[in-house]
Amino acid sequence: MKKLLTTILTFCALVNVQAQSNLSPEVNAYLGNYKSAVKHRSAQASQQQTIVTLRLKADANAWEVAQQVEALGAEVKVTLGNQLTVALTAEQIEPVSKIEGVDLVERIKRGTPRLDTSLAVTQADLVHKGTEQVPQAYTGAGVVMALIDTGYDFTNPMFKDNNNNLRIKAVYYPGITDAKANKAIIDGKKVDGSLYDTPELILNPDIYGGTGSHGTHCASIAAGSHITDADMKGLTGKPIGGMAPGSDIILLNTAADDAQLAQLGAVEADNLNTALALKFISEYGKSQQKPVVLSWSENMHDGFHDGTSASAEAIRNFCNEGNIAVICASNEGGDSMHVHKRVKAGETLKLMIDDITADPKSYTFFVTNKPVKMQVGIYDMNEKKAIRLSDAMSSADNVKVNLNVRKGLPENPGALQKKLWDLLNLEFGSKSDTDIELAAGKGKAADGSDRYYVRAGFITMDNSLTSNTDQHVILYFTPEEDCEVFSWCDNTGYMKYEGFTEGTSSISMGDYSTSGKAVTIGAWAAQDKSMDLDRKITTNNQFKVGDIAYFSSYGTDYAGHKIPDACTPGTNVVAAINSLQMNEAIDKENPTFYINFKNQYIGQKGEHSYFFAPKSGTSMATPTAAGIVALWVQAAKDKGKTLTNEDVKDIINHACDTDEYTKAKPERFGVGKINAYKGLLYVLGLSTGISELSQHQPAGVTFRVENGMLTADGAEDGTSVTLYNLSGTIVRQVTLQGGSISLAGLQRGVYAVQLGKLGSTLIRL
Repeated sequence: MKKLLTTILTFCALVNVQAQSNLSPEVNAYLGNYKSAVKHRSAQASQQQTIVTLRLKADANAWEVAQQVEALGAEVKVTLGNQLTVALTAEQIEPVSKIEGVDLVERIKRGTPRLDTSLAVTQADLVHKGTEQVPQAYTGAGVVMALIDTGYDFTNPMFKDNNNNLRIKAVYYPGITDAKANKAIIDGKKVDGSLYDTPELILNPDIYGGTGSHGTHCASIAAGSHITDADMKGLTGKPIGGMAPGSDIILLNTAADDAQLAQLGAVEADNLNTALALKFISEYGKSQQKPVVLSWSENMHDGFHDGTSASAEAIRNFCNEGNIAVICASNEGGDSMHVHKRVKAGETLKLMIDDITADPKSYTFFVTNKPVKMQVGIYDMNEKKAIRLSDAMSSADNVKVNLNVRKGLPENPGALQKKLWDLLNLEFGSKSDTDIELAAGKGKAADGSDRYYVRAGFITMDNSLTSNTDQHVILYFTPEEDCEVFSWCDNTGYMKYEGFTEGTSSISMGDYSTSGKAVTIGAWAAQDKSMDLDRKITTNNQFKVGDIAYFSSYGTDYAGHKIPDACTPGTNVVAAINSLQMNEAIDKENPTFYINFKNQYIGQKGEHSYFFAPKSGTSMATPTAAGIVALWVQAAKDKGKTLTNEDVKDIINHACDTDEYTKAKPERFGVGKINAYKGLLYVLGLSTGISELSQHQPAGVTFRVENGMLTADGAEDGTSVTLYNLSGTIVRQVTLQGGSISLAGLQRGVYAVQLGKLGSTLIRL
């Protein structure tokens, strides 16, 4: 295989860090790596800061701990519940860890977008289809819809109201510095990054929106305005629009620019930027005195999947501050990606990564206080043997190796790095970046007790490893004592082949989903048709309409949470894409149609084409659910109530449809398919308060409230109409005449309308 690797950057640590300290394996790996390089380190490098998150003991005072941290010369960047995210030097880590009240020094991890890896090209106007129809009475007005994502086109017309006013109220990038932007204020002080909080700043097409279209697509599903252009209709014949078109929108991206990466490093930047993003969202909602719904279509598998990771703790803290978080279950429901077993002392656990063209990320955890050895190699299926295999690395050495083609070989690479290079001889693309980690440290178990464990990671980024499908990355692990092992492989699975352990998909939810607080969403298939720019319709047989999407993750996590809570449509959802990246939009996103608009951004001359395309994933199901939740939050305000995550889960338990598919696979659907309308009736107390009220909207009927009249287009004259107030009292009982009834004399408010035996709806006066 042609040798393309030209770089190994960071050093393997050759220094033991005592397992009984309160440093996580990731922090131990960083610290050991730093100490092993002491003879090559400059005085300037000794002052370089890194980022860690301190988890505090239950009885600790966060303010007092923060004062002690800063007295040691470190800087508290953000406080989120019982977590302090801190910038400090390597020399300061151990002194900070010994402060009374600090329970654990760890790192929050950044998730990645959960888009299905085999994108379908079929179209579905799901936000207007069946039970997902947005009732006229509620649009999410008075609610802040937040997204953490990438690939934004802020100028898209779906983010404007009917008067062409921008509905995006703020864009915050904690990891990107732009001199033209403002600074965000968090915890009372200016913080890193760039804040765009005026239309003049946001509608500049030169603002970095991130690559791809994931964020644009998700934001338009969650909160996009309804555009009635005649050409913006798909197979259903209904206009494109988001679930909460009246909500305020704030968009965040936790990516790091080159300056931040040079200062902190990728892992450290992820830690800081994720903490800042969550805190910004929380404080923004409070500053506006509006409830917040976070739609987060990112996830990851670096953790025990029992709610104990720093990331899961951060999500819990975010929810405990009064915010609602809706998070995707992840997209590995069709992959053999999880291994859980006991391994005997001296026994070798062998894992073979199935598809190494898919940027796989493998995380393995051994619950042990003793060292674990690890080897990485290449297995050739034709020769039926390992053609390359590294020497054994030990967790006692806190190994951290980075192979990065782009950065060039350091002048004095360590012997172990060079040996890994020569033995693996991996064929990389021009942008490939791979980390190999093996370290021991402390964590928390689900019952709150201390847990000492070894973490091993094989993480690829940017590009795939090799195009040779006959060759696979293999991982060998040998513990010194009998122990329990957990392993997850992201983006692909573990193969069963001649001594290699096969994975399962039964615990495939992402680690973000295991906080126990956030609402977690899976995807069901609501469409199997496709239409291209030439209006050619095709059928995709990957999805069976009505059934679960094959990729939708599920399972009971190791803390006992059943995931997902429920499902919404997540296959082939047509929504906006990033039309500022024209080549990508046309060549890679499989657009269904495009519309030309004027006056969308600063400096626009003439018309600009905005494209709309189908995408599949729990990434698409999550903003659908989050938008519905925003409608419920607005409805709750009519009853004088503020919803919590627990309230939303209760609503879901009373607002889901079940059918043959949900009954056949309850472990994959949760409590069923979310029905927005049933949820609204439950929130308003109408589902039980008015026994005569239908739990569904009339098929083929569209309601309009104009000039003191209620019109039911599609219903026959003579159909009985009964109006109820929110107390369940009948306030009007008439029949349709000329397709309408008068609303004269009714007070302002929300009313339930029963239309004969056809169904019911809600209207707002």
